[in-house]
Amino acid sequence: DYGRVDYGTYPTASVEQLYRLMAEVRSRLPEITLPLMLVYSKGDQTVPYDNFALAKSLIGSTDMVTHSLEHSVHCLRQETEHETVFNHVWDFISARMD
Repeated sequence: DYGRVDYGTYPTASVEQLYRLMAEVRSRLPEITLPLMLVYSKGDQTVPYDNFALAKSLIGSTDMVTHSLEHSVHCLRQETEHETVFNHVWDFISARMD
């Protein structure tokens, strides 16, 4: 176990704050212009996979690398494909080192 938390209840007061935050983040995605790597998994039950295409279409970076995983769920660094994720991160950073 990697310290995942299974909440028995969810604070409903935070739902409105979460939706406001999501709207703010979405409106600011075009401002992201630095090199960026997106990694999404089709098995993620927390963030819908459709958000992958949405993020790609809204982010302003011209240097964007994307990777799609098949079997992992939400915590990519702890999932079955974690070595793949680590390799993608290494390759991304290494390719941009001067």
